[in-house]
Amino acid sequence: MINVTITPTIATVAAGLVTATTIGSQTVTSSALFGSVVVGQKVHGIGIPFGTTVTAVASTSSITISKPATATGTPTLQFWR
Repeated sequence: MINVTITPTIATVAAGLVTATTIGSQTVTSSALFGSVVVGQKVHGIGIPFGTTVTAVASTSSITISKPATATGTPTLQFWR
């Protein structure tokens, strides 16, 4: 008999950040600061295409994402690894 232990992986999620997006742009800004956001994290929220990730952290108030936003607005975005 083989015993197997399965440990679920829990994604690290940054708290939702209120951001500013522009349709067709890959730049996302926020006055809430992107201090805990890192390159490679997945991004989820209104106006962000499925599968989008962070490709650059330009500053604490600006990041670049892998796919352009599909809406202009101020969505609350979630980031996770």
